[in-house]
Amino acid sequence: AIAHFGRTFENDPSIPKIYHKPARAKNEEEKFLRGKIEELKARNIRLIMIAPPSVPSRNLDAVEELTRRATGGKQSAIGIHNGISDRLGLPRTVSQNDVGERIVELLSNPNIKSGYTELFSGVFDAQTALEHWYGIPQVYVSTLKREGEVAGVKRGIGRAIASIEQAVRPNDPKMIDSISHDADGNYVGSVRITPQHAEGHFAEESGFPRILPGHKQIRAAVETIGMINRESGNSVYGMRLIGFESATFSSTIPADGDTELTIKPVENSDGTYDVEISRLSDGKQTAFIKKLRLMPAEDLEEPELLEDQLLEGAAQATGIVALEDLDSQTMPLLLGIGRTEFLGGGVKAGEGIKYDVYTKRVDKREIEGSVLIYSGDKIIGVTNEIRAVLVPKPVATRLLSSHA
Repeated sequence: AIAHFGRTFENDPSIPKIYHKPARAKNEEEKFLRGKIEELKARNIRLIMIAPPSVPSRNLDAVEELTRRATGGKQSAIGIHNGISDRLGLPRTVSQNDVGERIVELLSNPNIKSGYTELFSGVFDAQTALEHWYGIPQVYVSTLKREGEVAGVKRGIGRAIASIEQAVRPNDPKMIDSISHDADGNYVGSVRITPQHAEGHFAEESGFPRILPGHKQIRAAVETIGMINRESGNSVYGMRLIGFESATFSSTIPADGDTELTIKPVENSDGTYDVEISRLSDGKQTAFIKKLRLMPAEDLEEPELLEDQLLEGAAQATGIVALEDLDSQTMPLLLGIGRTEFLGGGVKAGEGIKYDVYTKRVDKREIEGSVLIYSGDKIIGVTNEIRAVLVPKPVATRLLSSHA
């Protein structure tokens, strides 16, 4: 399992360096094999990945000894494996007999698709499915466990481990370039959307155009208000998201370097903000956030995920719980998010995230979901009415390219 999710753990200080190189090498080997799926299919060969978290063996004893030497006895291999398994919702160990029996079952099942990854205990590989759409740092759900369906409502648990890159965001440009005043004297922010603003959204191999994700429009609103507060002398800090009544996304934004957005926040009497985001070129609204609630963002001792990143994870989890088949050619496109509240507490690099998802069909194509967001065992966020439309990939490509 460490090898399969190896890119997530790169540069994680909680994992000894002796793991990084072999995990990356095995991960690259897996990527190479996945690149051969179509070639193998033509020869009537299926590729099935078996990724047990830990199998008792002499090899594991050797790894245990190496780990203790590398860490001066401070860490054990079994402790590292257990920690990763727990954060990803995987079983800590499986027996050799269980692995053998499962391999026979998979090989005997003609419905198992080539490229399937077996993680055991009913846990599905969400990471690989989402990497078909997004770049690796933009994948916020690694595993999925379906918890059944009652009265048309599906429940599922998505999990991930926050990576160093996600927490530090070294390649993310600011979502606000400057602020000015409009004709009425109100503050307005502006930002030109470059390819870096939408890095990995979507992956080049997906065939989709690169567009700005919805959660970064929310970030643009937060950063704009923070800059306005500093400019007006109301605060020396930036701002962080604590909630909103609703966020509606009405148009795609190409990350081509030619599109400039205007961000216009209006403060309400209760201290919340209504924020309209629109394209400068034609004035078309791309997003509207109602009753945005913020708090000052003081310097953190350790880097952690922003709240809008957690919302992206909640949206990804909602989409994959709704899909019948993770290898489907159907894609969820985000339409909006309902009432959302963050309750305090963040997710640092190396910590586990859990998304407890409840989703249902609104009509033939549209889904709606509510998500409880956990850091470890603590609820840190609640978001309702995540709305998305499920469309075939060719239709999604046309919609994303239209910028309507």
